[in-house]
Amino acid sequence: MILTSDQRQVIIGTLLGNGFLEAADGIYLVMRSRDPEWLASKAKVLADLEQTVWTSRSNYYWRSKADPLFEEFDALCYDGDRKAARMECLDALKNIGLMTWYGDIGCLVGRQRRNACLRTQAFGLSTETALRYFNEVGLPCRINRVRHSPVLVFSLDGTERLMKIISPVLPKNRYYLVPGYQEKPDSQYTSG
Repeated sequence: MILTSDQRQVIIGTLLGNGFLEAADGIYLVMRSRDPEWLASKAKVLADLEQTVWTSRSNYYWRSKADPLFEEFDALCYDGDRKAARMECLDALKNIGLMTWYGDIGCLVGRQRRNACLRTQAFGLSTETALRYFNEVGLPCRINRVRHSPVLVFSLDGTERLMKIISPVLPKNRYYLVPGYQEKPDSQYTSG
């Protein structure tokens, strides 16, 4: 199977986010979310890879068919059996991949919830690589600790630049992740 650019980006963003690869009779991509709308928006892009959808407790899951194409993503986004924010993976990000990553594990923090934050606990030491990447591409951020786990917190300028990159492709069900977003009757994105 040949993936489209959008499919590749959703897979990379998902693996940087809360998705994972599972090996059992081949390699599968598994996505999970507590928000069925968000999961459906990603699943729509990956529809021709879908095998199973299920719920467990408060999470919704989507699992792909097994496919050797996931070996490439295993090499790109994992170090052994642990997720890794490798520079090659981060360099491959475009707006859709970045939006998917932020949509999966992003949040707003700080005074008046104006700073974008990426929860990077799954990366351990490679959070430093992600920090270097974002600062090199002009999205200034720093590492903070939440319950002894690293998170990336973007400066106000970094947050504004990040939003300019991802907002054109951000689905409505993720507008609440934009600082100052206020829902209008016409449901169009506005930044307050």
